Amino acid sequence: MKLGLIGAGSIAGAHLKAAAQISGAAQVVALADPNAANLQRQSARFNIPRTYADPAELFAAPDLEGVILTTPHDTHAPLTLAALRAGKHVLVEKPMACSLAECDAMNTAAQVADKTLMVAQCQRYDAGHQALKQLIASGELGRLRAARIDVLQNAAAFLPTGHWLYDGKQAGGGIVISVAVHKLDLLRYLVGDVTRVTAICQTTNPAFSNGAEDLALATLEFANGTVGQLFASWSAYRLRYSENMLLFGDTGAAHALPATETHVGPFLVASQRRSPAAERGWPAQFGGFAPVAPVAGMSADSFVNQLAHFAECCRRGTEPLSSGRDNRRTMQVIFAIYESARTRRPVDVM
Repeated sequence: MKLGLIGAGSIAGAHLKAAAQISGAAQVVALADPNAANLQRQSARFNIPRTYADPAELFAAPDLEGVILTTPHDTHAPLTLAALRAGKHVLVEKPMACSLAECDAMNTAAQVADKTLMVAQCQRYDAGHQALKQLIASGELGRLRAARIDVLQNAAAFLPTGHWLYDGKQAGGGIVISVAVHKLDLLRYLVGDVTRVTAICQTTNPAFSNGAEDLALATLEFANGTVGQLFASWSAYRLRYSENMLLFGDTGAAHALPATETHVGPFLVASQRRSPAAERGWPAQFGGFAPVAPVAGMSADSFVNQLAHFAECCRRGTEPLSSGRDNRRTMQVIFAIYESARTRRPVDVM
């Protein structure tokens, strides 16, 4: 499958590296970006033969079957619509778009064009997360009661002054839509749909503008009765970790910390099934955790698994695991968090 990629910034490298590993299934043969320096750097690094300053020229290439969009968030909808009108399948980076109206327009256009629209929610395609999905489905944790996610970064440590991610207009918001969207989508995948949120969002760092929040707290109520909590900071002074996830069920608990940008470390799980004769007492409750092996046969790089899935769905005409239609519900959670923070009231999602 011949692909073009639009947006030759930093995240493009992860997609291009993945494509290089599965060249038998998908090949990126063209890049487009108005930034000449980024275009030259990525095309030279990954030996991409064709480059364009204007995405319209890439869309017009008849041999390209699909495109990967790794551009600023406010361009996701217009570029997706243009690509679909040109008859291309689309893999668009998260977040899907900056409004539900844009999400709806993208899904409608994909249906009209009869093309695949997939959102790059790469954490669904991590081999460890897939193992955890299977473990939950097996009933090992029992009925899930509670979940917690932490999303912590110090943006000033890696984003240059004036970067578009500081701008709530270009990014669609702050840390919730730009970073926490990963873990919120993963919770939807593992736990189920969210029905109500109550949230607080604050901008504490003057580097962020146009309403981009760098601090957020939210409670999440799920359709199956599970309750959840999100804590996110983009101005954390120092960090012991960037992301954290905890799941608590009646008969087990799971804890995970990510190891790298592209895959998580071993999931630690304690359960009655694994330790039926667990010791009782104060210190015993902190033990009994053991790693869960990732799903065999999957790459350790979630971007590889993600791109392979995209290519297969395009070839077979099947709906992706993170399709535009599914991801609209993740975006509902994002926008409900913003509405709750604005109105200072709980907001129903479904």
